[in-house]
Amino acid sequence: MRIWLVSMLIVVPLFGFSYSPLMLKAQASIFPKLLLLAKEPEKLLVQGSIVFAIVHEAEDTLTASRLKSLMEQQYKGRIEGYPFKVILIQYSKLNETVEASAVMALHSEKHIDEPAKLAVKKQIVSFVEDAAYLNEGYLFSLNLERSTVIYMNKPMLPYYGIEFSDTLYHVVRFFDDNKESAFPLH
Repeated sequence: MRIWLVSMLIVVPLFGFSYSPLMLKAQASIFPKLLLLAKEPEKLLVQGSIVFAIVHEAEDTLTASRLKSLMEQQYKGRIEGYPFKVILIQYSKLNETVEASAVMALHSEKHIDEPAKLAVKKQIVSFVEDAAYLNEGYLFSLNLERSTVIYMNKPMLPYYGIEFSDTLYHVVRFFDDNKESAFPLH
């Protein structure tokens, strides 16, 4: 029994978090398009390009690479006339020097709030793989229910300083405003 427990504690972290392939495809398709619903998408550009950063733990490198590949296949280097590129960043290397139009955080037990804080500070759009983490200060998440549901954390919008077109508000479902946020709002 002890050997089994020790082996599980060592082996399981090597494989990372479990992600739905269908969810990854939906995120790869939808998240970059949401950037274009900013009233002034050119304010999000990094040296003339839309740069989408995927932040991940070391054990989720394969998943992050798969998501990057899906985005690159979907958009082939351009999105609505803008050059588009995807970069991968491990949580351990995330810092204020990161230049991106948007950041998407994959699962992390210890660092999930860091990309949201950076996104607010740099006023870039943030996405998180699980809607439960919207309480950490992220703007958007996606869920597959009867249909694809895009969640928006509307109370956080003023902290990002990004204005979106009215179209966005017709396609998102607002995240429960009554839930207590772990994000420092002062």
